[in-house]
Amino acid sequence: MGNDAARGDWRQSLFGVDRHAPTGIRACRPRGARRRSGIVPRPPLRVAANQVTLWRAGASRTERYLAEGQRLSHTGSWAENKITGEVFWSDEMFRIFAYEPGTSITFQKIIEERVHPDDRAAFVQIAETTMREKRDIDLEHRIVFPDGSIRFHHVVAHPIVNAAGEVVEIFGTTMDITDRTMAIESARHAQMELAHVTRLTTMGELVASIAHEVNQPLAAVVTNGNASLRWLDGERPNLREVRDATERIIGDAMRASQIVSRIRSLVAKKEPERVALDINDVIRGVLALSAAEMRRDGVSLQTDLATDVRAVFADPIQLQQVVLNLIVNAIEAMRGETCRERTLVVRSAQEQDRVLVTVKDSGCGIAPEDQPRIFDPFYTTKSGGIGMGLAISRSIIQAHGGTIWMTPQPAGGSAFFFTVASTP
Repeated sequence: MGNDAARGDWRQSLFGVDRHAPTGIRACRPRGARRRSGIVPRPPLRVAANQVTLWRAGASRTERYLAEGQRLSHTGSWAENKITGEVFWSDEMFRIFAYEPGTSITFQKIIEERVHPDDRAAFVQIAETTMREKRDIDLEHRIVFPDGSIRFHHVVAHPIVNAAGEVVEIFGTTMDITDRTMAIESARHAQMELAHVTRLTTMGELVASIAHEVNQPLAAVVTNGNASLRWLDGERPNLREVRDATERIIGDAMRASQIVSRIRSLVAKKEPERVALDINDVIRGVLALSAAEMRRDGVSLQTDLATDVRAVFADPIQLQQVVLNLIVNAIEAMRGETCRERTLVVRSAQEQDRVLVTVKDSGCGIAPEDQPRIFDPFYTTKSGGIGMGLAISRSIIQAHGGTIWMTPQPAGGSAFFFTVASTP
């Protein structure tokens, strides 16, 4: 049997088409020339008409399922022919971009009419990189509707390359991730609010000591101010004494100002901002705030801050919150009557590419049954505690790419450690 006969039998048996009807598909040659490509001959197929109907029905059902799946997941599929500029969109693409079905779409039209102005440069740059380097796209960006509302999209695409190494088509999907993005942002905002409340709670535990710490320099200011007035009111004003008292007033005022500044930085409610900072400066600032509390409770402080620690790229307020929480917890752990030796040890060290901070107390320790849960939210062993201090500390450290853990000490007490990635 010749090739034409074989093709005719194949077409007749499968589709009920006249064997002498024109056969082949249209294919594009380079430079736009066209040729007729024949179908590779195969043995005659004996297919019943009802089987063909079932296949067609199955294909139609699959298309319906695919369209419904795209609608439910807010995911559209698309393709762009880079030779002709022709763009194919699924129905869901028109919905998530708020275009009428059948609207003529071009890449440039999307950029000008929908992509957020602040995201256009990055959007175009990634598209150009895909064409130049022939690599996949994975991009999140914003779009703006004519009414000003903003949506968030996630684009994943793959370039199709011909034998000559040219990108001839890009196939991809676009998912509307607005709900997910807003949920993540809402959770992040809630966590930030909770962290702020926890900071205020921790500061509240130190309020008596901090008030005393601020009152001391203010009292000194008043004392030196009164002395200066007496020296000025004398028959022979003692200007040297007045000058010395004035210098003491300035020093005490600056001391009080520094305490207030540290408090304000910890209780401030603002967006996290990561900067390069010295972890030792963070530790010293927290120790200055808690110094009065340690004196009141008779806690002896030992510090061992390494001089070779590299800077860390972190949010200073968040790291202060972690250190403050660990130090306050350590002070409270040593308040029991059975804790005769009250020693707080704070260390910093460079451990390869990370900075390690240690806060160790000589208290009564944490019960073995409580140890696995100390970082769980709302779990506390303190009366009146809310159980969020360590949980938030862990989330802060993990967000900075570090880890935090606790080790019970053989002689009693607990040691808390955390690491933060350091700059090169």
